[in-house]
Amino acid sequence: MALYLKTGLFLTVSLLLALILINLAQATPPRYVSLNDTPVAANKTHLFLFRNLSDNQGSYYTSAITRFLISQNLKTGKVEDHWPLGSTYEETVEECLSDCLKSSLDNIINPFELFSEKQAAPVLLSPKTDWNKEYKFPVLSTEYFLTEQGLMKKNDDNSITNILPVSFVLQRISSSLDPTMEIMPDDNSRVDPLEFSEESYYKNISGCLVQPYFANIGKFSLFSLTCEGEGDDQINSYRIFLTLNTSK
Repeated sequence: MALYLKTGLFLTVSLLLALILINLAQATPPRYVSLNDTPVAANKTHLFLFRNLSDNQGSYYTSAITRFLISQNLKTGKVEDHWPLGSTYEETVEECLSDCLKSSLDNIINPFELFSEKQAAPVLLSPKTDWNKEYKFPVLSTEYFLTEQGLMKKNDDNSITNILPVSFVLQRISSSLDPTMEIMPDDNSRVDPLEFSEESYYKNISGCLVQPYFANIGKFSLFSLTCEGEGDDQINSYRIFLTLNTSK
């Protein structure tokens, strides 16, 4: 009887420990970031964008948002400079609602002074649309799309043209994201230091959404590229802008 009781107690404790470990695992999701760009100004050589970087800090209850003004070379697509626009850290657990919203405005710049210094004018942009014949209203253009072969264009006769090889598209994605990932702090989270790899940028590139825009940036065409990660990718989602020289 004593042996039976000891065995039963051992099994009960083991089960409770397993349940605790499962709950702990559910309480600490993987750390990931999301990135979103918004074009705001341009000069003859660079596009200037607001870049918001959201970091879940490896928790369901926290959110850290870092804001930058970035300059992106119109020809190469490379992000060449970051200027701080402030950051916000928030915890939403019950005991922290009143005093766990923190903002940092250290060393921020005035973007309008920078635009004046760089002789950059505001960017006016509008998404290109298609006319829906059935419902009689415009819808977002599906003229361009991504496949494993690269950036494709659907022509008026419904034929498909590969206008950019996939190697070029991947190089542009890396040129935009790598500089920001390199300056991301990796020691301010309680779990999962950030470890990025190029594979996380374009694991599912054919699932990315391509949106062309009308924009006043001279001889360059403007596209947004919106992609989502898969599984445990530390880049959960991103929206960046690609510029292509369309002059002949």
